[in-house]
Amino acid sequence: MACNTTVEEWDYAIQILKRPPSEYAGTDKFPDMNKVYYRLKFSYDKLRGDKIKSCFKYCCLFSEDCLISKRDLIDCWIGEGFLDEFEGRLVINQGYSIINTLLRACLLEEDGNDYVKMHDVIRDMAVWIAREVEKENENFLVCASSGLTEAVEARKWEGVRRMSLMDNKIKNLPEAPQCSSLITLFLNGNWIRKIPHDFFQYMSSLKSFKPL
Repeated sequence: MACNTTVEEWDYAIQILKRPPSEYAGTDKFPDMNKVYYRLKFSYDKLRGDKIKSCFKYCCLFSEDCLISKRDLIDCWIGEGFLDEFEGRLVINQGYSIINTLLRACLLEEDGNDYVKMHDVIRDMAVWIAREVEKENENFLVCASSGLTEAVEARKWEGVRRMSLMDNKIKNLPEAPQCSSLITLFLNGNWIRKIPHDFFQYMSSLKSFKPL
């Protein structure tokens, strides 16, 4: 909401935030969701365009309190096809512009000149949006820094589009998981000794992969 600049915009924001959670679209589908998320989601809903919203949701794949390199994040967005500029420098600048938009909306926090991070509550909201509210379009599976010693069982990979298992203690991966919809996979920060030879067999859509 930090990007609101007129009296009318702030008045509208105040009226929205005064509404009870039961009036928010989709509340009937998730009656037990913490009402704080609905009020925080107003900042997300105010983002202009699906492109910026997709870039925001992507950030929840990183672990809680993770310092995210701005350039690395932009490279990931490019790999995902979120950015629509094609000339080298233009697409990088577009990425930085989106990061600045998210910073102004208080959906990301800056850490020095080169890094950003997500507040844990904002990240939880982003996971909730990607995994619950917009599940039909997004279908994230986020288990970063969850203390896992085993990978998510293969049957749960089916239909997932973006998955993060980073920063756990996983040693072994399932063989040939059926996940033809999987676009993004984060495995970095684990104890994996080797990747099964047929692990990628059904990952025909994979665009972004963070390995060991």
